[in-house]
Amino acid sequence: MPAAPVLQPVLKMKVDELFLNWLSETTTQLMLKDYLKRIKNGERFECGEGDLKDNRLLVCSENKNNFRSKQKVTDKAVSSLSAPSSPPSPITKALPSGNTGSPRVGHNRAVRRSIGSKLAQVKKEEPLTPALSESIPKFYFPRGRPKPNINIDALISRIEKTFSQFPNERATLEDMGKVAKACECPLYWKAPLFYAADGDRTGFVSVHKFIAMWRKKIQTCHDDAAKFVHLLAKPSCYYLEQEDLIPFLQVWLHFI
Repeated sequence: MPAAPVLQPVLKMKVDELFLNWLSETTTQLMLKDYLKRIKNGERFECGEGDLKDNRLLVCSENKNNFRSKQKVTDKAVSSLSAPSSPPSPITKALPSGNTGSPRVGHNRAVRRSIGSKLAQVKKEEPLTPALSESIPKFYFPRGRPKPNINIDALISRIEKTFSQFPNERATLEDMGKVAKACECPLYWKAPLFYAADGDRTGFVSVHKFIAMWRKKIQTCHDDAAKFVHLLAKPSCYYLEQEDLIPFLQVWLHFI
């Protein structure tokens, strides 16, 4: 024999509700009390077909009236659930496809589809409140966290003073150690600083060319890691490739 179909939660809840309604009927209670009294007295009895027929008629007639009243209440509940201000209802799970020809099943499916579509529209139209978006502070800084109260003019003035020590205010690769110190950078940054200012083309770096390059770096890169990457990387590139490290390694091996 095929296994009995398992009732879905919504259908099971409806069956339980109908059973409780039947159990609360006056005729049902009188019948159960009568049976219980006979059992206590040790009497033997059998439910005749006439008794069952009468009881079924009474129960069915009263259940029809109760079902109509319950149907009105259910329709009101469904209309209230379909309002935009209502939260999503758990009764959105589709019932199993059993008797597809039943008008009641088709009605329930149509109601569930309308409720689901309206709830989806409500979710899409809900904007993010300004209070919620403003309460989350910025936490991602790909070029470093900006430092407050940085004196760029004082830094540029110190670099200009360093370049004034060189002939025609031009620094060679050997002079870039002093320039790196004026920029508050490590000594091994001398080669990246030199090549970033196009010193490899002419063999020297002028003060104006270097200041224009370094001012842009310190305004867009706010920590040493971001500055170092952008000194070595190609223009408009935010990562390093293997060939970007070749000039840096050549200078490093020269000093070793």
